Amino acid sequence: MPSTRLYANPAFVVFWSARTISFAGTGITGVVLPVLVYRLTGSAAEVAALTVLETSPYIVFGLFAGAIADRVNRKKMMVAWNGVAALLLASISAAAAAHLLTMPQVFVVTFGIGTAFVWFDAANFGSVPALVDRAQLPAALSMIASSGTLALLIGPAIGGLLLTVMAPPYALGFDAASYLISGVLLASIRRPFRRPQHTPEKLTSIRSDITEGLRFLWHHPVIRTMTLAVFCACLSWGGTMSLLVVYASRALHLAHADVRLGLLYSAGELGGLISLVAVPALVKRRGIGRLMAGFLAANVVAVALLAIAPSYGWALVLYCAYELVYLMVTSTGVTVRQMLSPDRMQSRVNTAGRLIAYGGQPVGALLGGLLAEVLPIRLTFAVLALGVAFGAGLAGWACLGSRPLSAISISAPPTAP
Repeated sequence: MPSTRLYANPAFVVFWSARTISFAGTGITGVVLPVLVYRLTGSAAEVAALTVLETSPYIVFGLFAGAIADRVNRKKMMVAWNGVAALLLASISAAAAAHLLTMPQVFVVTFGIGTAFVWFDAANFGSVPALVDRAQLPAALSMIASSGTLALLIGPAIGGLLLTVMAPPYALGFDAASYLISGVLLASIRRPFRRPQHTPEKLTSIRSDITEGLRFLWHHPVIRTMTLAVFCACLSWGGTMSLLVVYASRALHLAHADVRLGLLYSAGELGGLISLVAVPALVKRRGIGRLMAGFLAANVVAVALLAIAPSYGWALVLYCAYELVYLMVTSTGVTVRQMLSPDRMQSRVNTAGRLIAYGGQPVGALLGGLLAEVLPIRLTFAVLALGVAFGAGLAGWACLGSRPLSAISISAPPTAP
């Protein structure tokens, strides 16, 4: 079994542990930071702006970061940006202790964390395929995503609990510590985070590297179609996720310092954990394209039902289902993209793919924030369902006849189309 052999790979085990610890801290911040902003401002638009600030750096830096990560020491790149994120989060706690915390600082830190993630993520994409065999890649990605999702499941519950005993700025210190621990673990790995090249690569410019990655993505019909479909799903998710604290307050009538708020986030992560366990088996199926179209359609139904959830209990169940189908779509898209991309272009192709696909998140967050200022929050969620509905239609069309998603085969080594 590929997953069993992974446990005998010490470099991967340490890498996996580092990522899981960082995910746990991120889960805490995912609850605490929106609550901090909502307490300070009471504005749905400013809460939604957090998602815009967290995700927009990918649009600004993503392609450049991917090209750089294919050239430099990926391990040093990941460790350095972990340190930057830790310092940024710690600055909020320090400013609060000195009674100097302001909203501009919160927004600057949020953008900075998003920027750190871009550069870390670019190096991460190329690192996992270098630490494991290609046949083990789906299992390795699933292990990281599953343990990360489990950590994200527990993290929000801890975050909700922390909010009952301390102010939000100080709770962010736990995420700062997780970044530091993750960085130390990554630095301890002895193996290089890239595969050895048997033939020397030609010296090219950053611009030509970016162009090559974009060209590969756009001319590969499966990767292109999946990327566009995921963009639509991310557009809806960006709006709903950025407004979850507002939804909990206005639709479910939860207090800001309520353990049930953290449990709502955790319910979503539970759905994500269930979905990620299934991904390694699903990507081996020839009909994965049709399954992806089906999950996109289910995503539409889930967010529409969430908009009319009559109680907190129903919201827990429906948000779990929503995240389950959403993460099934996004994680399958990432896995297929990494398996179909050449080793030397992993960072470039995957950061380009994430830039385009996850670019839907800031667009959805901005749209959702504006809608929530003039519409009831439930109606806002219903409108956001239209984004993923378009993606479901695109994927369904791509499954017809001999179109790209009708029969995906990823068993052969990737080649440029």
